[in-house]
Amino acid sequence: GAGDTLTDTITVTAFDGTTHDITITINGTNDLPVASNTSLTTNENIPLNGSLPPATDVDGDSVTYTKGSDPTHGTVIVNTNGTFTYTPAPGYSGSDSFSYTISDGNGGSNSYTVSVSVIDNIPPVVPVITSADDNVGPVLGNVANGGTTNDTTPALSGTAEANSTVSIYDGGTLIATVTADGSGTWTYTPAALTGGTTHSFTVTATDAAGNISPVSAPYVLTVDTTPPATPTVNAITTNDTTPTITGTATVGAGETLTVLVNGKTYTVGDGKLSLSGTAWTLNIPAADLLTDGVYSVTATVTDSAGNATSDATAAELLIKTTAPVDVPPAFDFNKIIAPGNTSNRHAFPEFFDHEDAIAIEDTAGEIGHFHELVRAAVYESPNLIREGKSDLFARLYGVGYGREQIRPV
Repeated sequence: GAGDTLTDTITVTAFDGTTHDITITINGTNDLPVASNTSLTTNENIPLNGSLPPATDVDGDSVTYTKGSDPTHGTVIVNTNGTFTYTPAPGYSGSDSFSYTISDGNGGSNSYTVSVSVIDNIPPVVPVITSADDNVGPVLGNVANGGTTNDTTPALSGTAEANSTVSIYDGGTLIATVTADGSGTWTYTPAALTGGTTHSFTVTATDAAGNISPVSAPYVLTVDTTPPATPTVNAITTNDTTPTITGTATVGAGETLTVLVNGKTYTVGDGKLSLSGTAWTLNIPAADLLTDGVYSVTATVTDSAGNATSDATAAELLIKTTAPVDVPPAFDFNKIIAPGNTSNRHAFPEFFDHEDAIAIEDTAGEIGHFHELVRAAVYESPNLIREGKSDLFARLYGVGYGREQIRPV
């Protein structure tokens, strides 16, 4: 080793018999310490403690260890006795490396590389189903967990580990897989679900290393495609510009009733529309005063799933506040609607004012009404006049019903 010498003397004899001594001195040099490269493994977010490969020195020198280059994806501490601690960066998995150097104290040293494999064995965080989007009217938008929808293909959305594979289950049965985007967002639209069924959706997330997350909390939806019972609207002819309109509706739990008149929608509990049992009453307020004319009143029952049913009639409300100028002359109504006539189209005499209202009544009340649009035109009645009715009469309405002409049929 360094500082060591070795001297040797050699005697040489010449041909003439003389001898000579030759002295050789060997000065020692330092031998480098020797260790080795190595490979190590640790799990994600788990520090690795250990000892570096043992070093040898042929000169018997005492060897010390020091850190060489730092790892790219973590930190390392190397102690002089060769023990070390490598800590991977939080959340990192993959390959990394660092180096160490051994020295013998006499200027001799060598450097070696430690390769580290950081294994991802941490499952993704629990994914979440955040919403179910209903795209079938009249109720649109998110359906709350535990809610009801009339959309048989509600779009599920949620969050998961970025770029993970999201497995979607319905009642524990795998129905699809989708991939979360770089921000962790995912969506899925199921195949058409059957009306009258309840579905409990859950999801899991699988990362690139194959780790599977715990199962998400369930998102429960009930698919209801059955419409409510059909409401009705009672026909009314009046000179009241703020009339009371009535009808019937069977409104079950979770269902709502609305009534639409002249572009205004009234709801039960708004102080104008009320419901008692199956009978509803709408009092048109002064702020929504109506003018002369025929109005369609639309009663609609909507359930919590968004299924809606409206009444099947139209033009139920007739308002007439202006009296005819003169009482019309008598006319033979039998020539207009003759017994046995099953048509609901009838021509009226020219003397009727084009805004007059004509009702066909019997002793039980109104059968149908006509609202004239043009003089001496053809008018339609909503109800057929049946053969055999002998107690019918026509009534022409004016202001306050004070001017009217009754003609027997």
